[in-house]
Amino acid sequence: MSGEPKPDSETMRTIKENLNKEGWEGDEEGAAAVFVGTKEEAEQHRKRVETEGKSVDLRTHIHLNSWVVIPEDYEYSSEEDKAAVERMKPGDIYMEFGGLHARTILIYFSKNRDIKRVEIGPEFFVDKWGRGEERLAEDDLKSSLGELGFNIKGDGFDLATTVHSVKNERKKKAEQEKKDEFEF
Repeated sequence: MSGEPKPDSETMRTIKENLNKEGWEGDEEGAAAVFVGTKEEAEQHRKRVETEGKSVDLRTHIHLNSWVVIPEDYEYSSEEDKAAVERMKPGDIYMEFGGLHARTILIYFSKNRDIKRVEIGPEFFVDKWGRGEERLAEDDLKSSLGELGFNIKGDGFDLATTVHSVKNERKKKAEQEKKDEFEF
C-alpha cells in the first residue's frame, strides 16, 4: 500500500471540500483561483470566481455556493437510507437556522438527485428584522425559499437522518482507511 488516500475516499472528499471552500491562492490583486472537481463542477466554480463569491440574490447564492454532500450515485449501505432517498423529491430541505447573526445551513435534495449543502448568511434577511425577531426572520427565509421552489412544508427528517447516517458511515470508513494505511 502506498499510503496515499484513494480518490473516492473520505480523506480526499474532505481535502476537496476544504480547497474549494477557500479557493484562492494569494491575497494580493491578481490572486489565482484554485478549485478541485469534475467537469460538471467547473462551470459553478467559474461563475463563483467571476462574481468573487458575492451573490446578488438568494437564488444565485444557492446556485453558486452549494456543494454536493452525497452524490446521486452514492451506494447506500443501509436499506433505510435507500428508502429515504427514494421518498425524497427535488426541493426537499432540512434547515438549521443560524439566527440573525450567524450562517444558516441548508441541506436540500437537488433536481439531479444529489444531496447538497449551502450556507446562507444573514445578509439575505437581516435587514428586515431586528433583535428579538428571529422567528420572523426564519419564517421570511423559509418564505423566500418557498418562492424559489423549495419544499418548506416538509420536516426534512429523511434528509437529516440520511446525511447523519452517511456522515457516520464515512467517518468509520476513514478511520478504517487510516488503520489500513499504517505499515508495520
